[in-house]
Amino acid sequence: MPNIPENPSGLGARQQRAAQLRAETERTNRMSSAPTTEAEAPAPAEEIAETCPPVGQGDYVVKEGDCISSIAVNKGHFWETIWNDGGNAELKEERKDPNVLLPGDLVAVPEKEKKQEPGASEQRHRFCRKGEPTELYLRVLEDGKPRGNQPYIITVEGEEHSGSTDPEGMLHVPIHGRAKTAHLCVGEQPNQVEYNIKLGNLNPIEDVSGVQARLHNMGFGCEVTGTMDEDTLSAANALRARRELPPVTELNQETKDIIVNEHLS
Repeated sequence: MPNIPENPSGLGARQQRAAQLRAETERTNRMSSAPTTEAEAPAPAEEIAETCPPVGQGDYVVKEGDCISSIAVNKGHFWETIWNDGGNAELKEERKDPNVLLPGDLVAVPEKEKKQEPGASEQRHRFCRKGEPTELYLRVLEDGKPRGNQPYIITVEGEEHSGSTDPEGMLHVPIHGRAKTAHLCVGEQPNQVEYNIKLGNLNPIEDVSGVQARLHNMGFGCEVTGTMDEDTLSAANALRARRELPPVTELNQETKDIIVNEHLS
């Protein structure tokens, strides 16, 4: 089944990944069932609300859909200026990725510094703002395999782009750092699939909602509820079975690492 991970690692400059790592997809066509495994099913998981606490220092409180790049655009900074500020050392250490923040995290936004540029008087001068546009990277899979060389049309905040995925199912388009939604069509009829994509809505893997969103994006039968339940564990074990690994009875760190590696974010 087609899937769209939000942010492939190692592609382009980090400032060009403002929106890619946190895409939460909602398929508008019928979703098929999650992959099955003949491995012995583990005991049912106890339903537990599992969340990680907010981290960081500073006056800016992260809202749903925020990432360092979008905050930087709104505050008039380059994303690196905020991410590498000493006041965000704890945030950087805990979150690792500037595009995967948790609502409630605190971000230190430094004061802007004035810069002077020489120019002749009584003449018009043009200045170009660096760092925009950013780039949205997406990968489309079907049953775990890339949908390579497929035509696509993606509309981001009303701006349409078209092209073909590469052999690995990848596509990338320029977007504004403040972009929050996108609509993607991949393939041709009758095999065309459509996605409504929320940009900037992926929580850290330490939070169960981040686990569920990644599994959901990859096509496993897992809803994003924020509560650790049997469906979430079954989806995680289906992914483990794809790698020929035995099932687990709890969501351990090894499984979380596998999810992040498979999801590429």
